[in-house]
Amino acid sequence: MKNISHFLFFISFVCLQTYPQYISSNFDDVIGANYNVSKLSPVFDNTVSPTYNYSNNSITFSIQEVHPLARTFYDLQSNGIAKEIWQDNNFPNKIHALFMVDTTTTPGNQDRRTRYFLSNDSGNSWTFQRDVPPSIRSGFPCITTLSDGRAVIINHSTDGGSPLRTQQYIETSFASNIFERKDPGSNLTADAPIWPVGISTSNISNPNKVIFLASNQSSDSTFRNSMVNLNGNGTFNGYTFLPNASTASGYSISRSGNRIGIVFIKDYLNTGNTRGS
Repeated sequence: MKNISHFLFFISFVCLQTYPQYISSNFDDVIGANYNVSKLSPVFDNTVSPTYNYSNNSITFSIQEVHPLARTFYDLQSNGIAKEIWQDNNFPNKIHALFMVDTTTTPGNQDRRTRYFLSNDSGNSWTFQRDVPPSIRSGFPCITTLSDGRAVIINHSTDGGSPLRTQQYIETSFASNIFERKDPGSNLTADAPIWPVGISTSNISNPNKVIFLASNQSSDSTFRNSMVNLNGNGTFNGYTFLPNASTASGYSISRSGNRIGIVFIKDYLNTGNTRGS
């Protein structure tokens, strides 16, 4: 089995030196890139070259390996849209990144972890911060930051005891790299809800601090929730059902200014013309 390295793309409007190459619409044509068997995002084999620079007109894509500790045998990062990189608008030199990593081939991926990396120089160099949470199986993470710059990591695990469920980890102070667990609890008995995506609101003074979505594994059902108090274990509004929303990361969330939008795949009976989003 191949050990996969994680790479990030950076875009610059100043041409970078070394190996400019047109990026074709078919990533199979790019040296070092290949699709995994499930046809998810392309993965890069760092044994070919540790860095790449590709140019398309005036835009240059710089591709570099984030860190050797991001290498993994477990190459799936999301069932939908991987929200694993975040550039803080208030601190633009800081770029946060997460990767779901398993460095072993243990059945059931029992050693799977969420690894947190940070760049303080706009992506030119990276440091491994920590596993969040430490020493426990976790996965399907997303990253955002509060308006004061504190990192917020959302993933699912059994941290604190069963069942498997969505939980949040928030830095105790700016750039502290010390995280407090915030547990919204479970809305059902088992594996509920999981596969989270979330985003912070524009200011921690807002009534809602973090908005997130998650879904059950056993049925097509998606839920919305929000954190309203950052203190202690966190205070949450509770899970609100989104009717007809697909499960397993069939949804995403984003923010523009003070507005937050949610998009999801809507489930219907498959009658040929009744499926949509």
